[in-house]
Amino acid sequence: YQCDWSSDVCSSDLDLAEAIIYTAAASAMRRFSVDPDLNSLRDVLVFIAIAVAAPALMAIAYVATFRLGHLIAYRDVPPLVLEYWVGDMIGLTVIAPAFLIHRHHLFSAIRLRKLLSWEIAAQVGSVVLSIWLMFFWQDPIIGPLFYPLFIPLVWVAARHGLAGIVLILLLMQIGQMGTVEMLGITVLDRK
Repeated sequence: YQCDWSSDVCSSDLDLAEAIIYTAAASAMRRFSVDPDLNSLRDVLVFIAIAVAAPALMAIAYVATFRLGHLIAYRDVPPLVLEYWVGDMIGLTVIAPAFLIHRHHLFSAIRLRKLLSWEIAAQVGSVVLSIWLMFFWQDPIIGPLFYPLFIPLVWVAARHGLAGIVLILLLMQIGQMGTVEMLGITVLDRK
């Protein structure tokens, strides 16, 4: 199999693989009767198992397509599979719970008004400050500071439970990825 990258053949192959893999993941969630509100430990554990497996399959398909197209060397396959898998898995385990748990309230004016409080503003501000510390202030001995991110996590967990945690994790993910993009941080070349 050789990809013709001048056409959309490989791109559509990847699109099809992604559709099949993530549709199968959604079907598995239904088959195992996972409550979308993730109210039980069983629901959370099944969700996590699926959220680990589906991105792993997608990472293998994605990197295999590049390898079969002779665009990457054999030695680059394992680290690239790991990189794609971790990226997709983190994205899935952060984004999906936020939308699953809040799916009935996404466009509720009453729910949105509840988000307009000084406490919520302070919690969001603490996330912004934590991300700033992580990227722009380094301890001379230990390097980048990641632990300040736990302060808003604990605060939100104590005040808002799982419903708050999934939103604050989504905010942290968006903030971190946005900062990485703004700063132009890239993965170091492996050569």
